[in-house]
Amino acid sequence: MAVGVRRAGGAAVLLPLADGGDGTLDVLQNPLGLKMRRSRVMDPVGRPVTARWGYNPKTLWAVVEMARASGLALLKHHERNPLKTTSFGTGQLIRAAVRAGARKIFLGLGGSATVDGGLGLLQALGATVTIRKNGQTVYLDRPVTGEDLETLEEVNPSPVMRFMKGVQLRVLCDVRNSLLGPRGAARAFGPQKGATLKGVVRLERGLKRMAALARAEGKDISKIPGTGAAGGAAGGLLGFTNARLERGTDTLFRLKGLEKQIQRADVVMTGEGRVDRTSWEGKALGELVRLCRRHKKPLIVLAGEIGPGGPRRGVDVVGVGTPRMSRKEKMHKAKQLIAKAAAGCWKIQLKTTNL
Repeated sequence: MAVGVRRAGGAAVLLPLADGGDGTLDVLQNPLGLKMRRSRVMDPVGRPVTARWGYNPKTLWAVVEMARASGLALLKHHERNPLKTTSFGTGQLIRAAVRAGARKIFLGLGGSATVDGGLGLLQALGATVTIRKNGQTVYLDRPVTGEDLETLEEVNPSPVMRFMKGVQLRVLCDVRNSLLGPRGAARAFGPQKGATLKGVVRLERGLKRMAALARAEGKDISKIPGTGAAGGAAGGLLGFTNARLERGTDTLFRLKGLEKQIQRADVVMTGEGRVDRTSWEGKALGELVRLCRRHKKPLIVLAGEIGPGGPRRGVDVVGVGTPRMSRKEKMHKAKQLIAKAAAGCWKIQLKTTNL
């Protein structure tokens, strides 16, 4: 986009953004002065994987992305099954950050392959989990997976609280889905992660069981917006620890100084692979619209595809390429198509607003 605007005679300020999901670590590296570190952890199906995380030894702030250790992208298609996957590796990354000295940790949720209610993550931080097996209560000596939630007997987070004493865990996500129900972790996101219809039923039943255990501890997490994020990991963290759930866009936009940059700009330009009605529902794009309206700045969105609900009043949603182009062709020629579209949009903006 910047290449296109500059070719058309404009000046461009680049400000990469994220909403707490994929890309959060890269986006926050410079603003927070993070030094990149690597840890050997467990992937969603138990294999070793090297995952990056960021740490600033002066401020004692760290950033961890769930997708780096427990992400769907780490699995082949036939391996995707949230009944068999665990968030244990994400807990290992958080543990590494705490051991390094971190006292404030931003955890970006998004792109996870799991629906284990975050209990695998908690296990890696020291929590003990027991299940019912063959009529007996059994201590689980392996990482929790989604199918274990159905037979949960007890979750003891006391070791986590001791280990995390003095550490702020700030959970970033913009998903507003609750833990249970039609838009909950199992039913809304389970199929995307490889769950069958029967699997979704089992996962929902397991998450209900986890919510009941959290309720016994005095926390009702079943209907709190956002607790369905990352296969219920947000719910597990809220139910069994002192973690704080916050909107990723609010936090990242503040840390990036986005509002000041918008105030200084003549035009704001951004992009999405596909723009449809879901693009405006609490995601980065929806928040960007709000800020641009507040400061009366025109917003242009370049889109690879425009679906139902994509057009938005007061926003120029512009498709790149031509209607005859396939998605594959657009992706292959993305750089050229985006630069061309950005240049065209800038020229039109010059004519209509006399910049």
